Amino acid sequence: MNIDPSENLAKVCEAKGIKTLNDFFSYEIAQTVTEKYDIITSTNVFQHLKDIASFVKGVEFLLSEDGIWILEFPYRIHSMETNQFDQVYHEHMYYHSVTPLNKLMNQCGLKVINITEQNIHGGSLRMIMAKKDSNLVSDDTLETFINSEKKYTLEYHKNR
Repeated sequence: MNIDPSENLAKVCEAKGIKTLNDFFSYEIAQTVTEKYDIITSTNVFQHLKDIASFVKGVEFLLSEDGIWILEFPYRIHSMETNQFDQVYHEHMYYHSVTPLNKLMNQCGLKVINITEQNIHGGSLRMIMAKKDSNLVSDDTLETFINSEKKYTLEYHKNR
């Protein structure tokens, strides 16, 4: 199953036999889908969303009991540390880091299972989430990232 707002990409998927809904993903759209999924992926889309909470609630709605959501996005901390201003442009509504995303996931009924760094877009993160009550166990990567982000205060940026 594919949900994609791009009409031309939706047509390509349909031509390849992939059931596709040509629309922007949201909680409301998720409620029209009857299946539950063991794996949901979102790659390089999260920074483009207007309503992140609706997107996350939609994913939570579609996940099976022990399903996982793999989310990949450019990591704000990498962009700041390496002065990658080429990642700042009009299509990016948000620039994400782990601490606020973890709070959002918790508010929407999800927990972070694992986080790994990726070398795309000058430094991205791949976060794996599951339903809060799933049997999947979180590793220590969440705590490691949250602790490493604590130094990025206004005072830190003022003194750079």
